Amino acid sequence: MDLEIYRDHLVGTKNCKISSAKTYITTLKRIEAGLGKPLEDASLIEYQSYFINLKKTKKINYQRFIQNTIKSFWGWYSVQYSVPNPVANLRIIRKEYTTPDILSPDEVLFMIDASGAENPLKLRNTAMICLLADTGIRVSELVNLRMNHVVKHKDRFFLKVFGGADGTKGYRQRQIPFAELNSGEVIAEYWSMYWSHLFYEEHRPCNQPLFMRTSRGGCLPGMMSVTNVQQIVSRLGKKAGIEKHVTPHSFRHFYATYLAKNDLRIEIIQERLGHADVNSTIRYIHLADLVSEKNLSKNPMSGITTENTKVKGFAELLRNTR
Repeated sequence: MDLEIYRDHLVGTKNCKISSAKTYITTLKRIEAGLGKPLEDASLIEYQSYFINLKKTKKINYQRFIQNTIKSFWGWYSVQYSVPNPVANLRIIRKEYTTPDILSPDEVLFMIDASGAENPLKLRNTAMICLLADTGIRVSELVNLRMNHVVKHKDRFFLKVFGGADGTKGYRQRQIPFAELNSGEVIAEYWSMYWSHLFYEEHRPCNQPLFMRTSRGGCLPGMMSVTNVQQIVSRLGKKAGIEKHVTPHSFRHFYATYLAKNDLRIEIIQERLGHADVNSTIRYIHLADLVSEKNLSKNPMSGITTENTKVKGFAELLRNTR
């Protein structure tokens, strides 16, 4: 069977992203190669044998992905062509769950120091770390931010996050406060420096990305990708000497667990994270027991100031700018 028909079904009926649909098709072709025959010609026994061999070399989460991909394909194929589904009763192996490493405020500070602010590129990376730590937004939401998604009101910045419309996971539009200008805190200082650079020096238009990719190899500057941010965060984590596995999602756990540890109501945490289901928020809150610090009143980095004299004072300047 031509798997492109299934790809069209994923994109047209299931509203799957084209890139995701291509990934599924590539995976199905890889499974066919492992089976040695087309998917529709394989029996349950042959699929089970394939899974047994897969278990010897692949991790549990990858095995689950393969099984779910096959079940989804057969769920469509059996209805489309009115044939029995050989994997209808296939039991998906249980998910391998590991408790994520929770960053401490000091470790976030180490990453900010590791990035620095000596040039626009380093300042951009530092501002991304600050925003991830101070808002808990998803990396997919981060790369879709525009200049006009940032609002300065009196002594506080607010971030307008529009989920769903830009291809992000969540569909809850929300506004998150961050970077309090009269606090003198490290987040406010570095963010103020970055915002001053964009707004007053670069004069970046309001419809342009908040974080832009630099030009390399003849490529024009443009919107950053999720992969770009993941690589930057991973590199800065290693440079800062953090032994934990650091990803952009680490800051989402960091933000939620510290808010929960400081008794912020679950409804507020749910709104800040953009969760449609409160049960998703509860999973983050359970991790709060792993955190012993209780050093914030408004956000995880509250009360932490910077010793970088070149950065100090930007928040004060912006505070007096209306």
